[in-house]
Amino acid sequence: MTFWMPGSWGSCVTAGPSHLTSQRPAMRSKGFTLVELAIIMVLVGILVGIGASMVGPLTKRAKLNETRDIVNGAVEAVVGFAAPRNRVPDLTASPSATSFWTNVRTKNDAWTRQLVYVYDNNLATSICSRTTTSITVRACTNAGCTTYTDVLNVAFLVFSVGDNSVNQSYAAGSAAITAATTIPTYPVGVTVSGLENDDVAKWMTLSELQMKMACVQQQCTAYQIFNNLGATGYFRTNGLACLTIANNALISSIAPGGAINGYTNAACTTVATPSSISYTTAATADTNRNCLVNYSGTDR
Repeated sequence: MTFWMPGSWGSCVTAGPSHLTSQRPAMRSKGFTLVELAIIMVLVGILVGIGASMVGPLTKRAKLNETRDIVNGAVEAVVGFAAPRNRVPDLTASPSATSFWTNVRTKNDAWTRQLVYVYDNNLATSICSRTTTSITVRACTNAGCTTYTDVLNVAFLVFSVGDNSVNQSYAAGSAAITAATTIPTYPVGVTVSGLENDDVAKWMTLSELQMKMACVQQQCTAYQIFNNLGATGYFRTNGLACLTIANNALISSIAPGGAINGYTNAACTTVATPSSISYTTAATADTNRNCLVNYSGTDR
C-alpha cells in the first residue's frame, strides 16, 4: 500500500504486509504437563490397587460357589445310587460299582481337594428298613460351638475341605460310621482351631433320604418277641397264663395295645428286669422291619 507523508510533497512510503499483520500469541503444543501426568499416574495406581485387593476375595467366593455346586451334585449322586438299590454307596476303591468315588461325577472341590464322604454303615445294607442312624450333625452357629442345633439320624454327609485342605468338621475323613458319632459343622469364615473355616458340608437325614427314595415302610400287625435274657424266663402275654420260655426261644406275639410281662420265678410273681415290653416299644426297636424283637427291647 502507498500513501503520502505530510510535509513530504512528492514523497511516499510503501507499507509492507508486516505493518498490517497483528501479533497473535503462540499456540500451545499438544500434550500433558508433568503435573497432569503425575496426577493421572496417582489415579491409575489407586484404581489398580483397588482392583488387586478385590481379586482375592472374588476368586475365593467364586471357588466357594463352585464347590457348593460340586457338593450338591455329590449328594444327589448318592440319592440317585440309593433309590433303585435301597442302599448308599460305600468306600470301596473305584472302579467298584458300589463305590462313592465311582458314582459321583466330580470327586474334587474347586481347589482340587478330594471330597469327604461319611455315611452310616448300616445303610450300605438297607435304607428303607431303618428307623435310626448313628450320625448326629451338630450345626454350630459360632466358632466355639456354644450355640448349636443337633440334627439326629443323619444318613450321610459330603464335605469339601476347602483351600486350607484341613477338614475342620470331621478330621477322620471319609468313613463308614458304626457307632454313635456327633459331627460338628461351622459357618464358613469363622476361625476354627486357628484357621478360617472354609469347609463346605451338606448332609441328608434318614427320613429325607427315605422320602426321596419313596420308601414304603413295612407295618407289622404284630411283633414276635423272643427271650434274650440269657436263661429260661417266665412271662405273661396280655395278663394270661404264666409261660416258661427257654433262652432265645419265641415267647409270643403282641399286637397293637398288647404287652408281655417278665418274671424271675415260675409262679410269675416276682417281676424281672425289664418288667415288660409293649407293642410300641417293639415297633421302635424293630429297625430292620422284620417284625422280630427281643424281650429286652432290641432288634432281632
